[in-house]
Amino acid sequence: MTAANTRSRCARSWARPRSRADGRGRSSKGFTFIELVVALAVLGTAFTVLLSAHTAATRLSAHARRLFEATSLAREVLTRTEVEGLPTFGKDSGDFGPDLAPYRWEREVSDVTTLPFVDLKEVVIRVLWPEGGKTRSTQVVFYYLKKDP
Repeated sequence: MTAANTRSRCARSWARPRSRADGRGRSSKGFTFIELVVALAVLGTAFTVLLSAHTAATRLSAHARRLFEATSLAREVLTRTEVEGLPTFGKDSGDFGPDLAPYRWEREVSDVTTLPFVDLKEVVIRVLWPEGGKTRSTQVVFYYLKKDP
């Protein structure tokens, strides 16, 4: 037998499809039905977990966006309070107009001094908005010290 014969016989053995019977008349190629069912169950479970994680991430992103907007609106009310001067003691409230309809604000001014010669006021500004059937809020606390001329 020459080297060329050996090579051509080896090449032909690789070219032929192999099919070994496993004793039950089946070929060992492919997957069984149970393997497919298990693979589909694993894929279905993974898809469900990924879908719930995506839903939670979307909800948290929306909440973070609303919280950022509410904090910015609270700073706006605080700036207006500083520019226009402090209102009298007590509570007042308002909204931000039709463009920002779900948001509303509350402001409370109280005296926190115990010394007669110090005029220190606490201003608490809350911004409230509905989210998920509940009323959410954020607040900014500002202390104002009036200096006598």
